[in-house]
Amino acid sequence: MTPSPANFKERFCRVLRCSDTDFANRALQAFFHRPWAWLTPILVRLFPSLLRTDIAIVEQLGRVSNAVNLAAEVRDLRMDYLRQRDYGLARRSLRFRLSGQRIIKLSRQMWNGRES
Repeated sequence: MTPSPANFKERFCRVLRCSDTDFANRALQAFFHRPWAWLTPILVRLFPSLLRTDIAIVEQLGRVSNAVNLAAEVRDLRMDYLRQRDYGLARRSLRFRLSGQRIIKLSRQMWNGRES
């Protein structure tokens, strides 16, 4: 029997079958608002500083060890952007940011035992 993943990053990578090193890129694509999600792999390569805040937030989420703490982190997403002084017009109006709803939806699947 395989041991249960210890944190969100491990659970995410198990479900989406990605390596630890690819976690941030795959998480950005999974958690960004549509229609921006499909552009994140390109943007990470061409303009990594554009997504610096998002990558830091995703890495922070990856260290969370339970669903309750993850929900608290998601509630603080807006504050994370504000702390980084990265919540301008594009982030607010164009929704060029991580989606809390998308994060919660996928995390529920992971913590409810649907980790095939």
